[in-house]
Amino acid sequence: MRKLLHRFDAWWLLAPFACLGVVAIVTGAWRAHLTQDKWLDELWLDVAKAGVQVVAVGVLGGALAAVWRSITARREAEIKRNDKIRAELVSLVALYNGVKSVRRTVRSLGLDLKTYPAAEREIVMQAAVLSEEQAHGFHAQMLILNGLQLDFESKAKQFGQTDFLDDDTDQVVTNLGRIENHLNRVLELWEDSGWTIQPGTPLRVVSDGLVPLLRVRAHLRPEVSDPMREITLLINKHVFGEARPKTQNALKKIVSKHEAREPEEDAEH
Repeated sequence: MRKLLHRFDAWWLLAPFACLGVVAIVTGAWRAHLTQDKWLDELWLDVAKAGVQVVAVGVLGGALAAVWRSITARREAEIKRNDKIRAELVSLVALYNGVKSVRRTVRSLGLDLKTYPAAEREIVMQAAVLSEEQAHGFHAQMLILNGLQLDFESKAKQFGQTDFLDDDTDQVVTNLGRIENHLNRVLELWEDSGWTIQPGTPLRVVSDGLVPLLRVRAHLRPEVSDPMREITLLINKHVFGEARPKTQNALKKIVSKHEAREPEEDAEH
């Protein structure tokens, strides 16, 4: 009710003037009709004309005020909507960066056999076992990744119940589902056999189980990085407008150079 009154407050302010104008029109026309004096007749006609002007100004002013208020309300709603979309984008990028951080930490712990020199890799694969630090680090990072996976799942469900990007919303939901599903695959080893991963567990078991996380070009990029790129593209298009071809080509060159520097097996996006 308050919003309704606020929407029409301009009309309420102008209503007395409009009523005054109508009174002037009726009174002026009526008295001009009754009087026989030419001077008084013109005077009352002028009063009626003034009433017409007051009514016209009141109606026009009210219409302009209503239009301006409508424009302002739409602008404010658009600003609020864009702010919410930006906040969601920041949240999603933080989740994505969290996944990359987990991968880098896992590799820094020596849990990726591909990080070992090729000449030593076969020996390590056959004989290496987890140290206490590696076992503890594995469980800590999988716990973090579990939280990230649940957050992506929550985002997919949240956006699946909205229309915040109009016709592009379904693409965002689909891509979030791809990311969430892939992270589920990464967590299979920890979820199904995590209790067996202890100091002394063969390194090969953990490294093989983390392949969906460790191998970027074959797994992480097509199932996480590419969907995330599509999501950011769609969100930025709605907030800032679609990039011009020149800008898109500049971005492609940057991405291509970055990817070209990465080894095939150890590339990071």
